[in-house]
Amino acid sequence: MDFESQCLAALKLAKDAPTYPLPSVRHLTYKDYASVYEPSDDTFLLIDAIYHDVPLSLRASTRGLGEPVVTVELGSGSGVNVVAIAKATRGEGGREGGGKFYATDINEVAARTTEKTIEENGPWGEDEEFGVFVVDLLGESHSPPPPFWSGPGVDFCVFNPPYVPTPDDEVGGCGIEASWAGGKDGRVVIDRAMGQIGKVLRGGGGVCYMITVDDNRPEELIRIMKEEHGLGGEVLMRRKARNEMLSVLKFIKP
Repeated sequence: MDFESQCLAALKLAKDAPTYPLPSVRHLTYKDYASVYEPSDDTFLLIDAIYHDVPLSLRASTRGLGEPVVTVELGSGSGVNVVAIAKATRGEGGREGGGKFYATDINEVAARTTEKTIEENGPWGEDEEFGVFVVDLLGESHSPPPPFWSGPGVDFCVFNPPYVPTPDDEVGGCGIEASWAGGKDGRVVIDRAMGQIGKVLRGGGGVCYMITVDDNRPEELIRIMKEEHGLGGEVLMRRKARNEMLSVLKFIKP
């Protein structure tokens, strides 16, 4: 299917698929959102995509049924997406060997907020393990690297990147600006992350869900992921939000 046809199908899927509630954020206040990205239209689209596609991808994966599901959210912000993917892996087509759910953020306030959101949305089972790390991107060069770098790899990676086009000198902060400032074409952080995503995913069906806007040139991102990192890619869901056309890109490691 060509890119234009994918976009049309993704618009239809986002319209027809069920919408899902946001995990609880009642513990957060406007003061928290001065330092941490507040869930918005991109968050809602990503959560709908997670609940729709994760059970399908689990059934298609070559992962052993007795193995724990391993997930990581890159740039977790409020933490709602790591909670959503933990819940989406339960039930039909879900895990039988527990789950390990990790999150990273370069913003220390966001990392601590993610921990609070995980706690707020419990209780969690004894076989459900969470870990939050203050690192750049997925922490590949961190010493020691986060634990999801060991073992067979990550089943699901979730990434709502800083995709807003800005001057490049606005990129690289550790505060709230890290959640939105994307540099030229909104691609500076996305381009840095792609290689780490390709490395960390499990072979045989590891999946990454990534939010983009059209300014990020998603068709080019899909091509780069294929040619440089060996991941198949498609537009999974697509929705207009105010002045932006949001897409969830799905990448799969064969």
